Amino acid sequence: MAFLSIVAALFIGNILASNVSENMLIRDIVTEQERAAVPDSRGGNQDRFAIMGFQTDVSDQIVAESYDVSLSPFTLLLFFGVGLGTILLATVIPMIYVLQMNPKKIML
Repeated sequence: MAFLSIVAALFIGNILASNVSENMLIRDIVTEQERAAVPDSRGGNQDRFAIMGFQTDVSDQIVAESYDVSLSPFTLLLFFGVGLGTILLATVIPMIYVLQMNPKKIML
């Protein structure tokens, strides 16, 4: 049951994270396009940051990679390890406590 729950959480979480990442990327692109063209004193458009002396050499590929949501084998193993470890710990500790009690105390 725990294994199925972890698989479902990974699958659903990856889909949700992918959708959120795509929406964030689209919102950032639209915001950047709106801010990119600021009328200057001559009536032309110029980037606000270029006016202040800031320039960046970030390509579209680097931006798209920063919003990439993917699961590596290490991430999957870590997720399963932590999830199953937590479940085992949550079941073993109470079981050890109950096994050390007298049968009379368990029934009361």
